Amino acid sequence: MASAYLQGGQKRQARALYRRLTSKDGQDWHAWWKLGEMDWAEGDTARALKAARRVVELAPGQHEGYLLAGMVWQGRGQLSKALKMFNK
Repeated sequence: MASAYLQGGQKRQARALYRRLTSKDGQDWHAWWKLGEMDWAEGDTARALKAARRVVELAPGQHEGYLLAGMVWQGRGQLSKALKMFNK
C-alpha cells in the first residue's frame, strides 16, 4: 500500500505508512529501505543514515543499506566513508 501511495504521488501518506511499518515491525528491512530512500530524496540525511544503518543491521547481505549509507556520506563530502559503503 505504501508503494502504491508513493507511485500515486501521495508522499505524505506513503511516508506515514512506512513509519508505521518500521515502528510496528522493526525487522522489516525493506520498509526501512523505502523510508530511508524517501528521507534521502527529501534531503534528510540524518534519518536516511539511520535507516541505512538499520537495513545493514537487518539484512547485511543486501546492497540497499550500503548504497544508501554511501549516498549519505558522499552527500556530506566524506568520500572515504562513502567508498567503504559502496565497496561493501
